[in-house]
Amino acid sequence: MSQKNTIMSVEEIALELVSLCRNQKFTEAQEKFYAEDVISIEPHIAEKTDQIHSELKGKEEVKKKRNKLHQLYEIHKLEISEPMVAGDFFTVKFYTESTHRMTGRKERNSEIALYFVQEGKIIQEQFFYNAARPN
Repeated sequence: MSQKNTIMSVEEIALELVSLCRNQKFTEAQEKFYAEDVISIEPHIAEKTDQIHSELKGKEEVKKKRNKLHQLYEIHKLEISEPMVAGDFFTVKFYTESTHRMTGRKERNSEIALYFVQEGKIIQEQFFYNAARPN
């Protein structure tokens, strides 16, 4: 008897992604749920402040972005809301308190992440936030 591969629902993906991120297992979350050709969209402010391109395509490029952000910031506090699901989309609010490793500047940041899921994989993530505020 063969086992049928079951595709996780958007809600299941959202709940597990939040759980992994709350434990700062961002790599594991991206490896498990991101499509190979995922699109990641940041506000244009990211290009000015951290030299992060506003739009990236592909799991490898998203991984490089995450690694760069990890090199730039030390996170002291991370809060993640419960996900809100609507059809093929879910959204999560992230709140961080961090220190910019190069400047020593302490920052607070609140952002909304919107994820688009198809066939059990996140095909797009988009972040909405203003410039980080000093602590």
